[in-house]
Amino acid sequence: MTSALQAIGDRSEYVVIDTGFSLERDEELTSDQFAPRRNAATFASLSTADRVVAVGLADPVGLSRLLRGHGDLVDLVEPDRIDVIVNRVRSGALGIDAHAQVRQTLRRFAGIADAALLPHDGRATDAAILTARTLRDAAPRSPLRAALREYALERILPVPAQVLRRGFAFSPARRAAAG
Repeated sequence: MTSALQAIGDRSEYVVIDTGFSLERDEELTSDQFAPRRNAATFASLSTADRVVAVGLADPVGLSRLLRGHGDLVDLVEPDRIDVIVNRVRSGALGIDAHAQVRQTLRRFAGIADAALLPHDGRATDAAILTARTLRDAAPRSPLRAALREYALERILPVPAQVLRRGFAFSPARRAAAG
């Protein structure tokens, strides 16, 4: 698996792998014969990744699962390679000032100070699903799309050298991504 990931990485600028959520080891389930491990692909992906994005939901159950999983993840991956995203942030599930509550919970229980919080935007996601299009095409003014774009530009895409044109500094990658 590791050699396959390296070969793909050699041919592509970005590789995104959606792994399973379970980080438990299953050595105790195996015999003395060689057999593939249940989570081997997940562990191989994590060990070769430049950046790991841990995603959780912004409700009490989702945050609890994210915090437990993050604790396991930092045992496998250096913390500076981990980004945390909390999805579907809305006041209905958490009360007043949901963003502050999520940030406080992450900071208090896991020391996570810079999670990206994505708003719940059912209208936009429904439109994208129903029309089989991306958020960019289905709901270009969506708050969720804006938050995803901001996350990608600030944390995933490398910051290219600025190009000076007519007195303004432009980033070619940011202009292209703005589309």
